[in-house]
Amino acid sequence: MPTGRDAIGIGVVDGKIYTMSGRQGRNGCEVEVYDPNEDRWEVLPDIPWGTFWPFKRAIRNAGTAVIDDSIYLFSLETSDFLKYTPSTNRWIRKWSPIAPRYGGYFTCAVADRKLYVFGGLDKNYSPISDVWSYDPHSDTWSKMSSEFPNPREVAVVATWQNHIFAIGGSVSISHGDDSLESHVTTVDMFDPNNDTWEAVADIPGVVGDGGAAVIGNKIFVFGACSYEYDIKGNLWTETAKVPANQTNDIGVASIDNRIYIMGGFDDGDPSDKQMVHEGRVVSRSPQPQVFVNGLRQPIARLLAGDSYELAISLHAGDYSGHGADLWIAREALEDDELTWFTAELGWVRSETPLPYYSGNLHDIPYETIYVSGPLEPGNYTVTLMVDPEMNGLRDTAYMYLDDVIVSVGGSQP
Repeated sequence: MPTGRDAIGIGVVDGKIYTMSGRQGRNGCEVEVYDPNEDRWEVLPDIPWGTFWPFKRAIRNAGTAVIDDSIYLFSLETSDFLKYTPSTNRWIRKWSPIAPRYGGYFTCAVADRKLYVFGGLDKNYSPISDVWSYDPHSDTWSKMSSEFPNPREVAVVATWQNHIFAIGGSVSISHGDDSLESHVTTVDMFDPNNDTWEAVADIPGVVGDGGAAVIGNKIFVFGACSYEYDIKGNLWTETAKVPANQTNDIGVASIDNRIYIMGGFDDGDPSDKQMVHEGRVVSRSPQPQVFVNGLRQPIARLLAGDSYELAISLHAGDYSGHGADLWIAREALEDDELTWFTAELGWVRSETPLPYYSGNLHDIPYETIYVSGPLEPGNYTVTLMVDPEMNGLRDTAYMYLDDVIVSVGGSQP
């Protein structure tokens, strides 16, 4: 990709992949097109900001949707809604009634030639459950009767036979000007024709700010972990993983049964790489789960004075028998205090990470590892991390994790 960036908008028109806007690029208004048949990139003129605004502005965290021969670029951070038609190289600014989202994060998808927008947080970090529909042929917006049943932000989205799948995502709890994210594995399917939602099988692991593509009756999801979903069988399996240094804020598109993954992070810098995924299963990664009083993500609510029980489970996958480090951390949101759980000493306050286990990885069925008296009222996050490199160092770039937010007493996320 000529200009490395993350959080790009991406869409396919006439067999070519268009990448638009994004973060950490030249100006947030880039437009570049890739021709897979020629394996060639072309840099197009920037989004004509002077036509729409009196000053230059970056369009970030934008969603894109292709309807007919046009690409719709939608940002709920800058409240921009634009239509681009490649055949005429023409941009048109459109109107939207949807309120901005905190950080600009939301989800959009196309079904039956209409655009659907949902998800995200308001300025108070509260999840938004509204679902909106845009009909480009009548140029009108409508608010759906049904609501997003498990409202969250940065859900990965895919459309199959006019059904929209909202996969994973995260929820946040607020603390002053800060927020704490907890990733979820919930998957909801939306039928726009009947205006109904249905829960389907949870995705086995966290995908983060990833992307997805549909081939046949399968959805391929890429991010922190990569999975293949058999829609008719309602079954998830792991598939070829994106390199660990390019898993966040990627762009994903498919052409002729091939999946193209572009942009994202590359060791903290915006990536200019593009990859082709053939959809074959390569390895099955560790799948950790952590529970507080039998509850897992996103939030376990306890009353003041409740004792709490910490339990974990782990499916080692293809890493069974390999050396690995396991870490269990508890962070108090109010003061950022970190404690680490060790098998010998229980919870220990330490600025240096302390491992729970170092040795050969193996399956762990649901196992209670700690029971204690009450926590102080407040909000905490409890995280189980698996590092497949057994070196006593917490290698965050190669970590598999699961977490749960614990809300105790009068403090409400």
